[in-house]
Amino acid sequence: MVVLAVKLSIGMYIDDSIVDIYMTKAKTTREDITQKVEEETWFTASEAVEIGFADKISESEPTTPATNLI
Repeated sequence: MVVLAVKLSIGMYIDDSIVDIYMTKAKTTREDITQKVEEETWFTASEAVEIGFADKISESEPTTPATNLI
């Protein structure tokens, strides 16, 4: 079906764009990042630093959450 093909091609384009952005910082291969994007991988702070997505882990105290946002 044409609509499905268009959605798939847009999805692949978005995934490629995301991989391009991640590759500017990643300390790994494009294939590894592509797999992580496809699997919607989550990272711990340590994993994010290790792969190059973060520079360091902050040891500061968490701030008080905002209230009455409405």
